[in-house]
Amino acid sequence: MLGLIKDEGSACAEALEEALDALAEVIQQACWLDSQKELDSMALSAYAEGIQVLADHGKVEIIDQAGRRVIAKWVRDE
Repeated sequence: MLGLIKDEGSACAEALEEALDALAEVIQQACWLDSQKELDSMALSAYAEGIQVLADHGKVEIIDQAGRRVIAKWVRDE
C-alpha cells in the first residue's frame, strides 16, 4: 500500500511540474521583455496570476507588484 501512495505522489508531482512548465512557456511568450530581461504582466489579470503561481513555485522572482501589474525575472537567469 505504501508503494502505491508513493507512486501516486510521484505522479502528482510529475503532473504539477508539467503544468508549471506549460505555464512558464505561456508566460515567457506573452510577458517577456527582452530589453530588460524581465517578465511584465502588462496589468492583465491572467498573466499576473500566472506569474504569481510561478513565483509560488520558485520559478520566477517578483521584482515589483502593484495590483495586476507584476514585474518578475526568471530564477534561472541569476
